[in-house]
Amino acid sequence: MEENLPPGFRFHPTDEELITYYLTRKVSDFNFVTRAITDVDLNKCEPWDLPGKASMGEKEWYFFNLRDRKYPTGLRTNRATEAGYWKTTGKDKEIFQSGVMVGMKKTLVFYKGRAPRGEKSNWVMHEYRLQSKYAYRPAKEEWVVCRVFQKSSSAKKPPSSPASLPHLVESSCDTTLMNEIEEIDMPMPNLNSLALQFACQPQEGSNLSSLIAQGECLQTNMNSNFASSSSSKGKLNPW
Repeated sequence: MEENLPPGFRFHPTDEELITYYLTRKVSDFNFVTRAITDVDLNKCEPWDLPGKASMGEKEWYFFNLRDRKYPTGLRTNRATEAGYWKTTGKDKEIFQSGVMVGMKKTLVFYKGRAPRGEKSNWVMHEYRLQSKYAYRPAKEEWVVCRVFQKSSSAKKPPSSPASLPHLVESSCDTTLMNEIEEIDMPMPNLNSLALQFACQPQEGSNLSSLIAQGECLQTNMNSNFASSSSSKGKLNPW
């Protein structure tokens, strides 16, 4: 058990080590036993029960498994349990050592229920097998070594809160009104200038809406005064 190992030591072999050191010995010697990996029938165990059957491991567990053929004369593997089934995902990965292919790695995910309506779980298994032409491969039965772990569900980021709306600040002078007046291409009579100054002065109980209304009224009066002054041939009405 890992409790007997010195502090800081963990069983974490590489893909190459699992195949060349452990699986090779298991295939060549049926009685090969190692303290790190135990024999188990994966078709008779649910994934959540496997940690309790492992010799060691905290977040991932290792097992030797004798693959069960689905049909006596076929090559398909039976991967069903009572609660669900293991389903292959992705493409098998070739494992090399010193430039020579020594085995294959298959990734499987456990689904609860029965195909094709199984419910995907977060249990994952990496199954390692020797390459087909390996000298020690038995004719009818095939030992594999498996790494089983529970994939942590990725935490979803909380939705970003909508940006707070800017607060409207009441000021003593309406800047919107000033911008509209500046865009008017016409001379400013003194009367309008005085009226503008009056509109910009703070009034008790005034708010932004009232200032805008005063501005619209002021602009209407300005247009009216300018039209009347133009019709009188350039003569401005007396103050």
